[in-house]
Amino acid sequence: MIRHFTKHALTASMVLALTLATGTALKVTAAPASVADTTTIQDAYNQINALNLDAVDVPIKAQRIAALYEEKISPFQIAGKLAKLGIDDLTLIFRAADTASFYLVEQRYVTDMELDLQALESRGAAKDVDFAELYGAYIELRQFDKAVSLKDAHPGMTVPALPKLSIMDMSPGEQEVLQVSPIDGSVSSAHVDVSKGPMIVVVGHPYCHFFFAKCCRGH
Repeated sequence: MIRHFTKHALTASMVLALTLATGTALKVTAAPASVADTTTIQDAYNQINALNLDAVDVPIKAQRIAALYEEKISPFQIAGKLAKLGIDDLTLIFRAADTASFYLVEQRYVTDMELDLQALESRGAAKDVDFAELYGAYIELRQFDKAVSLKDAHPGMTVPALPKLSIMDMSPGEQEVLQVSPIDGSVSSAHVDVSKGPMIVVVGHPYCHFFFAKCCRGH
């Protein structure tokens, strides 16, 4: 799932929308996967990618991708099994986890992406574009510190830097307001009582990923 950073630069406003929504490489040679495993992985990725391209409602698409992933990709997401796969299959598994992460925005898929990239990196096969996908996944989960650390570790990624963030921890049921500094573009948060003052109505497209994640899942 390509997160179009060049099209949607991570300015302070972008982080605001995202927030509201939700070594040297060791080159080793792994034993080749069986033909059956390779076929299974290729077929599973093809099915997940077909769903990604299908023009169905986002909630339905997300549910179907989650089911396919659980049945056909998850069993391979174990370090011992990944070590036996070829680079092409590892790449497909990483892309499947990336797609699932994009639609479902859950930690388990990002953890799988990390595991897959570790396997690819150990063989010198991890690319900057792959780390850029993980960078985007961290931001979707509001794991900004991890995103910054990843960018520092892989400066070859063509992704914009995050603005300086000062986000307060929120208790369940509390609301916050995010403020963008007109001076340096930094983002800070503060508690707000939404029961007082004017009401703001937010209108979002049902196919907007961030709107769906924030509003359509009961968050």
